Amino acid sequence: MTTVEDQAPAKINLYLHVNGRRADRYHLLDNLAVFADAADGLRA
Repeated sequence: MTTVEDQAPAKINLYLHVNGRRADRYHLLDNLAVFADAADGLRA
């Protein structure tokens, strides 16, 4: 069996605002996000 490993960097939402809803019922969003140096290790 083959094992795959990768890193999942932490994402920090600095700003998240729901502006409304589209006709297909999905929400309209404004956001500002940054990725940190910290990460989780993933193995599958």
